[in-house]
Amino acid sequence: MADNTRAALEALRKLPLFALFSDEDLKRLIPILHERRVDRGQVIFSQGGELDTVYLIFSGRVKVVMVTEDGLEQVMNILSAGDIFPHVGFLEGGSYPATSLALEDTRLACLRRSDFLALVRQHGDLAVQLLVMLGDTIRALQDRIRDLSLRSLQGRLAAALWRLAKQASTGPGKPVTIGLTHQELSSLVGASRESVSRALSILRREGLVETGAGGLRLPDPDRLLDHL
Repeated sequence: MADNTRAALEALRKLPLFALFSDEDLKRLIPILHERRVDRGQVIFSQGGELDTVYLIFSGRVKVVMVTEDGLEQVMNILSAGDIFPHVGFLEGGSYPATSLALEDTRLACLRRSDFLALVRQHGDLAVQLLVMLGDTIRALQDRIRDLSLRSLQGRLAAALWRLAKQASTGPGKPVTIGLTHQELSSLVGASRESVSRALSILRREGLVETGAGGLRLPDPDRLLDHL
């Protein structure tokens, strides 16, 4: 087996969507998958563009942003390794419902929408895995709705930082750096930048957040759970 095929198989095995695929199934995937490397800050697709490709994240993080009719930017989601996107629209086609950008250097697997739908029809296991992943996405959105309706800003911010830390974590109890601006956090938790800055100051005084060159450093992310 060629080295590039071995590398592709190892990468595909790490994607939850293909967890139940055999090696032979994965080998058949390789010719229809295209790898794309995206630099930090680069747009992957734009809101309103033709939805012709489904993406899976091998490594890195992606920000999904929706621009409202009055020009306001709303951060809809932060995605990490193993995630598939867009979460909506790939069944019916049409246009991308939001814009996606790389938050850091990111490696993607790209699959044409038509090829992806053909795979779903052919592989019952893939359809099941897709339903599981979409179910996780729905639960995450429900959590955000609950946060917005029931929690204080301090609680919403702590919950958002904790979830982002879990995405970026390299192990229990290890510090994590979150590379989001105050404005991006504000959009994520549904509050003004000034209010989020004040809330971050409280977390900073308690030693839960540190400000560094790479973003917000969380020395012990699980301590944020006390603010939920």
